[in-house]
This record gives sequence, structure tokens and C-alpha cells, in this order.
Amino acid sequence: MTLVNRKLQNITRVVCAEERYVIVTVGNMLLINVYLPCVGTVDRQFTYDAVFCNLLSWIDNYPDHMLILGGDLNVDIDKICPVSTLVNKFIIDCNLHGCDTMFNVGSTLSTYYNEALGTESNIDRRQEASYKKLHITSYNFISSYN
Repeated sequence: MTLVNRKLQNITRVVCAEERYVIVTVGNMLLINVYLPCVGTVDRQFTYDAVFCNLLSWIDNYPDHMLILGGDLNVDIDKICPVSTLVNKFIIDCNLHGCDTMFNVGSTLSTYYNEALGTESNIDRRQEASYKKLHITSYNFISSYN
């Protein structure tokens, strides 16, 4: 789900809404919210490849827009596997940087915490394009898991 403040409704447009992603423009920002398949999903790697191919086409249609990608990637991009390799290639191709690396926090921040189970992960990510001017002073992940 992608929510936009009502004050921005006059400059907001839903570009595309598919099963695995939603693309919205808000002014000159191109916001992409993804929900990608988890481990064990049939044709997982094919689905990632197809989604990224489609997203690249949409991104090419909005060259003057600032790109922000977020959502549930369902892969730890810091660990090497065929799916993380696809994700990291997409990130490089789009010149994206993780919001957690934009601030001098000293380490990668986990995006999911389960205190009761003592687990955490980094599969929910927010990326932004560095080639556009974007002034982010802080960020916070809002999770429906907590």
C-alpha cells in the first residue's frame, strides 16, 4: 500500500499498480513501492527479473523525476545469492543508495525486529537515487510487523 498525504493529492498520480509494485508520482518524485517474493516461492528469481525489467522501463519514462524505491525486497542484499545479485544489479543500474548508508550511523540498521524471538533482518529497504537532489535529514521505517 502506498499512502500519500491529502495535502499532496493535487500533485499525486498513480502511474501503475501491479501485483508486485505500485508506482506513484508526487510532484517531481517517482515513488516505487515493491513487494517481492520470499524464499521458497515458485519461479522467485524469474519474478524478480521480470519486475526489475518492468520497473526499468517505467523509470526510463520519467528521466526528470527523483527516484525513491522502497518496500519488502524479501532478500538480504548484503548476503550473496542469485536473487540478491539481481537486486544489487538493479540498485547499481538505477544509481540507488540505501537510506541507511546516507547517515553516519556506523552500521547497517535492521529494518525488522522481533524482540520476542530475538530476530532481526534487513529485507525491508528504502533506496534513493543519488543523481538527483534529494534532501533527506532523517528516516524511519514504519513496519506493520511491530
